[in-house]
Amino acid sequence: MKKISIVHFHQIEAYPPVLNLIHCLEKQQKQLDVSLLTMDGILEKDIYKLKILRFGNSSRKKINLWLNYFRFNAGVFLYLCIKRPEIVLYYETISSFPVFLYKRLFNKSVKVYIHYHEYVSKEEYKNGSKLIKYFHALEKGLIKNAQWVSQTNDVRLKKFLYDLNIEKSNKFHTLPNYPSKKWVNFSKENSVHEHIKIVFVGYSANSNSSYVTELIEWLKTVGLKIQFDLYCIKKEDSVDISNATVKNLDVNYCDPVPYKDLGALLSGYDIGVILYRAVTDNYIFNAPNKLFEYLACGLDVWYPKEMQGIHAYDSEDTPKVKRLDYGRLENYSFNELFSKDRERRFIEDYHAETVYEKLIQNILEN
Repeated sequence: MKKISIVHFHQIEAYPPVLNLIHCLEKQQKQLDVSLLTMDGILEKDIYKLKILRFGNSSRKKINLWLNYFRFNAGVFLYLCIKRPEIVLYYETISSFPVFLYKRLFNKSVKVYIHYHEYVSKEEYKNGSKLIKYFHALEKGLIKNAQWVSQTNDVRLKKFLYDLNIEKSNKFHTLPNYPSKKWVNFSKENSVHEHIKIVFVGYSANSNSSYVTELIEWLKTVGLKIQFDLYCIKKEDSVDISNATVKNLDVNYCDPVPYKDLGALLSGYDIGVILYRAVTDNYIFNAPNKLFEYLACGLDVWYPKEMQGIHAYDSEDTPKVKRLDYGRLENYSFNELFSKDRERRFIEDYHAETVYEKLIQNILEN
């Protein structure tokens, strides 16, 4: 049985792609001895069939941040040295340091797999955290000798390779952020409601980083009975909605929902909105997991025109994917964008199980 350790600095419950991989790996327990090394955070922890170890708390205040960096890196490094896995998969540069030490000092033959949730440009590494910049300088050796390196889409992968002056080879891959195929099944149990229901799911709804204020102000003028619910991990960073509710518009902040329950929840809505102010390449060329989660549940999707990574998914068929200028919403007619009488249809083309099949097969064969 192969031993594999997955290293993910931030709390896994906030990262659906990792949770979907866990779901897929749980079916491989006869062939793989899997341990996942992560942190605690502000979200409710779930119960998994795989071994989960947590070192520190990524939601702590800044004064404790360095202590948690130390606890995580030291704890993961010691665990790797004791467990001696043949394979290590780490997510993001921030998780790379203990893997670097383990390969450099204790197990030069370990096969390293790397996935990036986000694309970070050369300029962002240069001007960002000195610690992450240092980790990135070290991980370049890991990237060069890795068994597998992946980004979430082709554009991000091309930019990543260009930044590092690396030619593409068969070890570089894309892993889109798709939900489980199970979502389509329980999403078909959609609840019936008379008014229009719009949903936003995200880390926060900050006016500096999202178009939430523009959307709410426009919805106030529409004159239709609308419920707009926002499920944010950090509500304290989100806009004040105390004056958002008017006669026909009801705006609510809701507590985060465990990912395993999110598909059933989303199926009760009509429209899913993506609100990023896409000003960096990471967001401009992003097709976020929420796009595919909304579509799997039969929701229309509205997104900012700046997000070029979603352009290829534009659709006038139900569920619609509409590219909007959130800075000029007054130019749109709500009734032209959305029809309450549309026939509900579910997109069944985007499955995490299919995406992760090639990754797991690569792990089993190597």
